[in-house]
Amino acid sequence: MVILYRAAAVILIFTLSYMLHEYIDFRKSKEYIISWSVYNQFPELKEAEIYYNQKVSARMKEIKPFFESNTILAVNVNSELAELDSIYSSLLADLNDNIANELIIEAMIMNYRMRLNILESLLSELKAEVKNNNNVGKDGISL
Repeated sequence: MVILYRAAAVILIFTLSYMLHEYIDFRKSKEYIISWSVYNQFPELKEAEIYYNQKVSARMKEIKPFFESNTILAVNVNSELAELDSIYSSLLADLNDNIANELIIEAMIMNYRMRLNILESLLSELKAEVKNNNNVGKDGISL
């Protein structure tokens, strides 16, 4: 019976991850049309986006091994990032509408900084947890 619950939980997590991935892909295709015109107007924004995307991708690659042992963590992190993606999409649409461009660009960069801060603090916590687990001896006494 316990195996059935675990199997159902795994299936649910994979299904939710797949749906989230499809939703993000749909939003990105919609964003592409808007972003093309925006990036022509604001090339510095494109540079910042490339920089932060590289940083976020690097942190995600470091965190992904921890997702295998903690699927709830994976769902939570992906949910947080999806929420920030949604906010970024709204900001991109606002920027396309020429609404307070400097403030919008600052908010977009802050959005990327928030993503990076979330991932970096999570990564440092996970590394500290691994380090603490490695310092505990076989009999449970800390070395």
